[in-house]
Amino acid sequence: MGLMFNMNKMIIFTDRQTDRQTDRQTDRQTDRRNNCINLFRLIAALQVAYGHMTAHLDIDMPYLMDIIFGYFQGVPIFFLLSGFLVWDSIDRSKNYPTYLKKRFWRIYPELWMGVVIELIIIATIYGIDNVKQFILFAFTQSTILQFWTPEFLRGYGCGTPNGALWTIGVFIQFYIIIWFIKKHLHDKDLLIWSIALGTSIVLGMIPHVLEGYAPEIILKCYEQTIFNYLYLFLIGSFLAEKRLQLLPFIKKYWYIVSAFAVIIYITGIDVPWTSYAVIKGLLCGYGLIGFAYAFPQLNIKTDVSYGLYIYHMTVVNIMITFGFTGKVIYMVIALVVSIVLAWMSTKTIGQWTVKRKNDQLV
Repeated sequence: MGLMFNMNKMIIFTDRQTDRQTDRQTDRQTDRRNNCINLFRLIAALQVAYGHMTAHLDIDMPYLMDIIFGYFQGVPIFFLLSGFLVWDSIDRSKNYPTYLKKRFWRIYPELWMGVVIELIIIATIYGIDNVKQFILFAFTQSTILQFWTPEFLRGYGCGTPNGALWTIGVFIQFYIIIWFIKKHLHDKDLLIWSIALGTSIVLGMIPHVLEGYAPEIILKCYEQTIFNYLYLFLIGSFLAEKRLQLLPFIKKYWYIVSAFAVIIYITGIDVPWTSYAVIKGLLCGYGLIGFAYAFPQLNIKTDVSYGLYIYHMTVVNIMITFGFTGKVIYMVIALVVSIVLAWMSTKTIGQWTVKRKNDQLV
């Protein structure tokens, strides 16, 4: 009897050891570092820059280019990827203050450098007609109110010195609340997740459903809140939560998922009254993440996407101010200069802030 008891203990121990080895193998296959997500961050940033440059520099591009970049919409890709990556980042933070410090070092130092450069350029080539508004503008650009532009700057460039930065405020709001959302959604079943995702989609419909009924200023303010885009973040977070079940599938069948996304994109069949497509956003995002894990060898070590996002409109407004519009070569120059600035930012203050962020893990 004692021998059989010991044998049973050995069998149970062996089974548990095998399960742990299987889990570790699955973890390696779906490890956040074993992918080429940086490649799609760059593509998303390029799409945003492409859209702004073609519109504000008055550039006509081939229709096929517009179709391709219309599929790879940068903002929803960034939102979805953020939900996917930050969900796991929470587990690597010992407490809420540490987590917030990591998010701070990821966002603000590079942003502040970009804002300082932007303000110097505006003061140099455009001037400061209203000092109080200029100081307030500097404050809003450096915090979470980047969508605001003072009236005296409406004549500069395209009319908004760096309108692309409106998403920073949305990201910050998401970073603040996702810690608490995870406390309620982690390890929950599909029904609870479905309710959460459904509720977030309804929240995203509000400004469109109430258009013409609620005051325009209220709806515009609502569009700057996390509630208008929470569904995209949660779609990414759901994949992170269920990564051991879902990632192997989309890694193997990323092309099928992407094909369905293309079909939805072409037909336009999707959830109505949302700022960004829900079904297409989910399928496109999951297809890209699946591809990223299937082809980690395509990873880009130096991620300049954030810097490109920060600087491209600064460059565009300089081009507009000096009349460099209407030719493709001007867009090429603007893009090259933006990438160079992004690379310099990433290699200097970006690397320093990464180190500070990693220090929070100790």
